[in-house]
Amino acid sequence: MPFINVMTNSEIKDKDALKAELGNDITAIPGKSEAWLMVKFEDKADMYFKGNNEPCAMFEISLYFTYVLFDGMPRYFSLVLQMRFVKSS
Repeated sequence: MPFINVMTNSEIKDKDALKAELGNDITAIPGKSEAWLMVKFEDKADMYFKGNNEPCAMFEISLYFTYVLFDGMPRYFSLVLQMRFVKSS
């Protein structure tokens, strides 16, 4: 199950459109689709980057996998990717 946490100090005006775009983008990861995607939006957050509160955003993407090794026991794996996007002047 992929999970995307979107944090920004700006207002997200159309969360449904952004959710749909993220749902499409997640298909770039093999085996992942919008059908199992969970998205959380945190807009208007108190966020600072480089000491100021100019518009910025951070996307945290967590991927959860289950796989089985030679012993037949399931193993669980999670991966967190963090990307920071800052509006340039």
